[in-house]
Amino acid sequence: MHDTDEILAEVDREIETTGVAPPDANALVPVDLHGVMTNAEPPVRYVFDPIIPRGEVTLLSGHGGAGKSILALTLAAHAACGRRWGPFEAVQASAVYVSLEDPARRVRSRLRRIIESCDLSADDVIAGLRVFDGSAADGVLAFEQMDNGVRRLLPSTGMGRVAAVAQHADLIVIDNASDAYGGNENERRQVRAFIRMLAALARENDAGLLLAAHIDKASAKYGGAGNNYSGSTAWHNSVRSRLALVSDESGMLLAIEKVQDTMLPEPVRVAFNDWGVLVPQSGRASQAVADTLAHDDASAVLVVIRLALADGQTVSAAKSGSATAWHTLCEYPELAGEYKTAAGRKRVNAALLRLMRDGAIVKTEYRNDNRKLKTRYELAQFGQTGITERTSTGAPLQSPIPPSALAHAPDGARQCSTTTPEQDWRTTGALAHNDDWLANADPEVKATLGAFRAKAEGEP
Repeated sequence: MHDTDEILAEVDREIETTGVAPPDANALVPVDLHGVMTNAEPPVRYVFDPIIPRGEVTLLSGHGGAGKSILALTLAAHAACGRRWGPFEAVQASAVYVSLEDPARRVRSRLRRIIESCDLSADDVIAGLRVFDGSAADGVLAFEQMDNGVRRLLPSTGMGRVAAVAQHADLIVIDNASDAYGGNENERRQVRAFIRMLAALARENDAGLLLAAHIDKASAKYGGAGNNYSGSTAWHNSVRSRLALVSDESGMLLAIEKVQDTMLPEPVRVAFNDWGVLVPQSGRASQAVADTLAHDDASAVLVVIRLALADGQTVSAAKSGSATAWHTLCEYPELAGEYKTAAGRKRVNAALLRLMRDGAIVKTEYRNDNRKLKTRYELAQFGQTGITERTSTGAPLQSPIPPSALAHAPDGARQCSTTTPEQDWRTTGALAHNDDWLANADPEVKATLGAFRAKAEGEP
């Protein structure tokens, strides 16, 4: 058996004699470090800087329907025009798009919408982009085979066809991994072997290779946690760049989870435009979307808080435990299901903070049955709220008296008014004329109602 020095000597002799490394795939090749401090290494080159490097595989993941395919096609069309996408500069590049999932008619329809909605030059896109439909055939590019009891991943004839059409391309897009990969997605060695095959194809053409892949089920359900791929972690570890379409409480993001030789860029807020194309949102547009969503959340939460208080519930202001405001509000079917998830809980808490800031609700102290001092949410006095609720028809929805103060009111008196605050003092019916329930009302409520009645009767 050779010792270490003999093995290294054999490697050195073979490299010196032939100029190439030994054929043994498991050999460790020594690296010449002479000049490492003086000779500058060539910089990394990109198709889209810094998310799609040349000579490497970039993984684009997302759950079904997130927009992976149309985003991948959008990037290919932008590369064909040399047009930047969002914050990422592009070089004009010859692009190849291999669709193993969607038929030609769907790809053509998407491409037209991309060109029109992104204001791209149709001539440049058609000249610089070649599309190939592999949806009708077996799209597997690599398959598993037993060899003397050992499972091996081998390239298919499909891989050969892709290699042929990808010659001289600067950007190669393969949609998607579930159709292209015929091995075990949880087998690390096979996944690495497949990525190496694609990386070899990228290096051969000095091209960036973008591979679309499905997100794992847990990430799709819980919004991702840095594990936005399906199967072995080798999908993440073997590629040099990784993008993921994920959702948060404000919409959808393109998260840049891995890049080569540079800092991670900030996530890009994206949304579908009127043509169904996934496009980056400007900072102003993103903020407008977030503000609208936050206002809608606050309005929805305020409606359910009123219902809870009208039912005599205590809406706790505790931040933790099993009896928070979120737990109480989740008991009501009027609170939409999207708020009853882990992500929805964050939105409810943010809405409570907004409602307090806008003066719609306040925190008050009280003593529970055990005489312990606690805090709870109550509605602010009429006229202090900065939130205007609206019915499904768009009419303002306000109530002049907090529902929590109407515990003894008849059913008719506990309904929210559909008039504006300025009109509420003209309310007729039980609230304005029936004094039976008023006998046990809070003195502040009596005073408020008295002021309304005085105004209605024209008293100074």
